[in-house]
Order: sequence, then structure tokens, then C-alpha cells
Amino acid sequence: MRAEDWQKILSEINNKSQGQDSIKEIINRLEGVLDQDEYRKWKDEDFNLNYLFKFQYKGVSNQVATLLHISACLNLGNIINALLTAGVNVNVVDGSGINPLHCAADADVVKALLTAKADIHAVDVYGNTPLHCAASTDVVNILLENGANINAVNKYGETSLHYAAKSGGADIVKALLKNGADINIVDQYGKIPLHYAVNVYVVEALLVKDADVNVGDGDEKTPLHYAANAGYVDVIKALLERNADVHARDKDGQTPLHYAVNVEVVKALLEKDAKVDAKDEWEQTPLHCAANEGYVEVIEALLAAKANVNAVDKYGQTPLHYAVNADVVKALLEKNADVSIRSKDGKTPLHYAAEMGYLDIVNTLLKRGADVNSRDKYGNIPLYYAAEKGYVDIVDVLAKNPMSSLESLAEKDNVKKLEKKAGMRLFNPTKVYVSVVCFTAACGAGLAALLIMEEALPIEPKHMLLIAIAVVVIALVVGCIIHKALKPNAEVDKAQTFVGYNPEIYVRDL
Repeated sequence: MRAEDWQKILSEINNKSQGQDSIKEIINRLEGVLDQDEYRKWKDEDFNLNYLFKFQYKGVSNQVATLLHISACLNLGNIINALLTAGVNVNVVDGSGINPLHCAADADVVKALLTAKADIHAVDVYGNTPLHCAASTDVVNILLENGANINAVNKYGETSLHYAAKSGGADIVKALLKNGADINIVDQYGKIPLHYAVNVYVVEALLVKDADVNVGDGDEKTPLHYAANAGYVDVIKALLERNADVHARDKDGQTPLHYAVNVEVVKALLEKDAKVDAKDEWEQTPLHCAANEGYVEVIEALLAAKANVNAVDKYGQTPLHYAVNADVVKALLEKNADVSIRSKDGKTPLHYAAEMGYLDIVNTLLKRGADVNSRDKYGNIPLYYAAEKGYVDIVDVLAKNPMSSLESLAEKDNVKKLEKKAGMRLFNPTKVYVSVVCFTAACGAGLAALLIMEEALPIEPKHMLLIAIAVVVIALVVGCIIHKALKPNAEVDKAQTFVGYNPEIYVRDL
């Protein structure tokens, strides 16, 4: 059954009960509406109140929980009271180690469970306490009044304050802070709650308590880095107003601008004098990062701020080398990105596009004059990399480009590279011809020898030379016939080089 079905069924039973039904009456009400197979299994266990029912939640099957868990989640007080009266185990756990108190979102339900001796310090498989899961300030206050540890950490080192900051519950954040929650506890990733803040209200609540606005986590990322990466413009502005360092660098030397995901983030950071061409450890600028992520609007905003469109990183690659779609390429080319610039290994943007399988980028670069015959330091043209990865459409486009040098494609060494990279042999009529001639001659000679040995042919030694010549002639004739049948038409044949390879046949048959 789906979670939605459980909610509908139990809500109706809870409403009809009006606090008067015993657990036996509730079980009887479930008989006609519960999944019959599930009801039968429950009955076979004598209606064990701690029975784990299976259900589907958010598309995930085989979730399990008791009737008390489900009722606590849905705030079904009448059913909960009936279960508690009947002696249900208030600390029973589901498949994730969660007890009903973890599930309770209603203050009255929490009180009822605590009165029944629910374990306020219980932890699930992730080490979360009920306070980590608290969904309202009322629940937070009740748990704290009953001795919950406000700074308890889960297996990831996260406190309930970390969780509240993640969820955006500013009221819960304030309630925890009011009761002495520590704002500087770091989790296993070195993050304080401020790193997780998802809205300005959470940020302001934490900053009022003097949270360190420039603290770095295990990767030396500040809250500003995370806000930029998440696109939280209001959070960014609030942090900047509290003197967050717009030039802060993480362990890779990247500034918040390197992480910008939208135009508003870029503008907010640039207004505080973020360096548009700041370079990280790999000497990449924010423009490199935006091109690699496909953020066209970010690219346009950076270029409008005079970002260097042809900035090179430590590998000699420009943002155009990192482009992941045609829109990025067009945005860069509009600002005169160099389509022919080479990286340190001699590769042009066309080499990279061919190697990555970006057909739309290949077409765009070719329209802007990219050299299809350009060779990198290894002597390879873009087509080689497309062939290596099996990108047939790109191989076809590159080989059939009017500027493509068929001679360069058909050079003996280059053909061998293509054969090796593509994992196949190129069609070669000349080799077929030679193979057929040799095979026919061998067969003829073998047959003649066999007949002579069996004395089927009474041949004198002086006639042996004539027989050998006849065998060779027949082999040549057969080879010519086969070669004629396989040889490409005259127009295509013009592309053949002295080594006998035809690139057009390769392209057609790949």
C-alpha cells in the first residue's frame, strides 16, 4: 500500500473513533479497508501491535513501520491513545531505527508519547535524536523541557541546529539558540550551521549570535561559497553586509565567484568588487567554471564585466575548450573567443568537442572557421578522437567537411591510428585483391599437387612449370574479378592514396 492510502484509511478511522474505540474496534474497522494480504499476515501474528506493515513512500517500496509510527506521523491522537492503552511498545523501531517519537510532529502527540515513557534520547541508524527531527518550536520546547540534549550530534557530527538551518526553519533555529544551542559546533565536514543556511532569516538569526561569517569548512569553503553555489542571493547579501570576504578562497583557490550559478549571484558579488578574472589553483577563472557548467547567463554577465574571454589555465585551455553546449560556445564567440587557440598539448576547442561527443559544438565551431585538419602535439586531428570514442555522427561530419583533407585521413600512419582507435579495420580493395590472388593460387597449387600425387593427372616433370604458370594466371583472373566487383566508383576512387585506403568508405561503413 502507498503511504497516501494509509493516511486516508487511518484518518477516517481516527475521525470516526472520537476517542471511544478500543484497539479491538480499530482492528475490526481495518479489516475491510486494509490490503487483504497485509491484513491476513497481521492476523496470522494475532494482531501484534508492534507488527511492521509494509508500504510505499515517495515511490520507494518495502518501507516498514508500526501502526504507532504511522499514527504519530499523521497526528492521529485517537488511534495513538487506543494503542497506548492496549500496551503497545512506545519505543518500537522501524526499519531505519526510528521510534514513534522521531515521527511525532504534533505537540500533544509528543506529550502523550513522553508520558508513556518514550525514550527522548533514542537515536536512529544515522544517530539522529527526536530533537533533530523536531518540526515545530512547540515540539522543540517540549523535548528540551523533558531533558533532550540540545547539542547532541548524529553520526555525521550534526546537531539539531545544523538540521534546522538546512530546513530553513528560522523559528526553530531561534528556539534552539534561545535555549543555548552552540553555533560553532562543526560536523564531520567542518561545517557550522551557517554553512547550511538556506534563507536570509536563518542567516540573520545565526549572525545575531555572532556566528563566524568567514569560517572555512574542511575544504576551506566559507558560507559565502555555499550560498553562491546554491544561488541564495538574499543569503549572499546578508553575509556581505556582515563583511563576508568576497575574495575568500577554498583549498582549490576558488572564490565565491567561481561558484556562481546565476546572474543575480554574479551581480551581488561584483558589486562588492569580486575579481572577475580571479584564478584558482589550476589558473582557471570564473568564466572557465561557468563554461564547464553550461551557465550561459553567468557567462554573459561575466563577459559584460570585462572577463577575459581567452584567459588560459595551467593547461593552456580557454573557456571555449571547456564549453559543454552550443549556447555556451555562441556566447563566447560573440565576444571574440579564439576558435583556433591551442592548449599546451596542441588541442583546439574542436579537438575537445570531438573527443567529448558534443556534436552541436562541433557544428558551431566548424561554422565559425575551426580548422578540421588541425593537429595536436601527438599529430592527431579532431576526427581521431571522435573515432576513438565511437562518435559516428561526429566522424561523419568531420570527414565530410569540405575543408577536410582526405590525404591526411588516408596517410598510412593515420589510418593505422584510426583502425586502432575505432577498434575496426578500414575497407581496402587492394588488400582484398592481394588476399584473393594468394588464396586462389594456394588452392590451385594444392589441388594440382594432390592430383599429381594421386596419379589422377599423368604429368611429366617438364610440364610442371606450365601448370604453375596456369595456376598463377587463374588466380590473377579471379582476383581481378573480385577486385572489380568491390572497387568503389570513380568519384570516390579519386580520394584513394598510394597506400590504397579510402577514407570515404571508412566513414560510410563505420
